[in-house]
Amino acid sequence: LGARWRMQATGAFNGIFTHANTAARTYTFPDNDFTLGTAATKATATLTSDFSTTSTSFTNVTGMSITATTTGGRVLILFTGVLSNANSAASQFLTVTVDDVNQGGTNGLCATVTSTADGAESTAITFLTSALSAASHEFVLQIRADSGTAKLRGNPTGSFIIVEI
Repeated sequence: LGARWRMQATGAFNGIFTHANTAARTYTFPDNDFTLGTAATKATATLTSDFSTTSTSFTNVTGMSITATTTGGRVLILFTGVLSNANSAASQFLTVTVDDVNQGGTNGLCATVTSTADGAESTAITFLTSALSAASHEFVLQIRADSGTAKLRGNPTGSFIIVEI
């Protein structure tokens, strides 16, 4: 951090803060303590083996579902992983359903296009739901291909996280 940046921690602090110097940026931090989630309202699922599909309709990714009881707030949904397709120039799409409702529509929450057959494309989803009722909810990661075989790779692992905020 240069002279223009000052951060001070009065206790344990662990964080990463990055930006590019290509444009002016304004970052606003809370002026009081805050907590993301509680033990009951944050959960993860990890993909450790490849999942493939030729379906052009969204299909549940095995092992990538989370059931959590929320307290009536919004839920931050995060995913990181690696996509590929057996065909070059083919698209693959990811979305998340909340209680069987697709949050991203026809093209999902993110899409990648492979430049070469079986080329690996890093991908991420960051999505904030509207307020959910205080109840149990199911969050499911789904994938579809436009052609060929779309693959969500398990190595490196894919991480699916939900946090009520």
